[in-house]
Amino acid sequence: MWRRAVFVSIVITSLVMPISIAGADLPPGGTFTDDDGNPHEGMIEAIVAVGVTNGCDVGLYCPGRSVTRGQMASFLARAFDLPVSATDYFTDDETNAHQANINALAAAGVTLGCDTGRYCPDDQVPRAQMATFLARAIGLAPSDVDAFTDDDGSVHEAYIDALAVAGITAGCGAGTYCPTAQIPRDQMASLVGRALGLEPVDVPPPTTTTTSTTTTTVATTTTTQPRDDGQGYGCHPAYIDCVPNHPVDVDCAGGSGNGPVYVQGPIRLVNVSNDPYGLDSDNDGIGCET
Repeated sequence: MWRRAVFVSIVITSLVMPISIAGADLPPGGTFTDDDGNPHEGMIEAIVAVGVTNGCDVGLYCPGRSVTRGQMASFLARAFDLPVSATDYFTDDETNAHQANINALAAAGVTLGCDTGRYCPDDQVPRAQMATFLARAIGLAPSDVDAFTDDDGSVHEAYIDALAVAGITAGCGAGTYCPTAQIPRDQMASLVGRALGLEPVDVPPPTTTTTSTTTTTVATTTTTQPRDDGQGYGCHPAYIDCVPNHPVDVDCAGGSGNGPVYVQGPIRLVNVSNDPYGLDSDNDGIGCET
């Protein structure tokens, strides 16, 4: 218990003093090939550097894949160096690859499972549950600061507020947290990285190759049609994800904006300095989300 208490103290201190990890030794494009250009890529590399994750497959991180409760156990156990436990707490994780880390979470008091004697390792993790797991793992006390408008009455509200006060989450946009939305692996990286006090790694850009030919070509003209946003406006070029190119305004769904058009986050920006609809309230390259 003394060992974990000391570690938690270090983690909380690190929230105030961010840890910088150099990206000079990374190959062009970084460790993974499927997160190039993702706003969370720098933090993905940061948690790789400290041994929290090795990705989902060779050269892949699967940034958009939802995190399961079993995977979450491994993220947190590795991130916060939770001691191995010899106690088998749950009956439904016997063949699960994350069983040892699930038991470590239970031994540390981070989880009581999903039901009597069960952990539900294959269930996906909503943002509200993630807040409680993460806050307990780093020893944050519940907070009575009401940071968001859409989690009132949630059993996880006090821990959601604790993460907000600690600067680990800014919610999903316009004073909301989206407590029932699932956590994808790229957002998980940023949450864990912030909790550890890590700074995003500066990832070298991918190598681009050009092919030179001497064959004679016939020039043709092609017209690129805008992606269909399903609302008849096409998609605004300032965003990686499809945001309607509305002539008046677009706001985050569930937020305080008055529209007339709304989008559900997360929304990735092409350039953090170009956010014509003001969807990215904390200027981290992601709008309407964590």
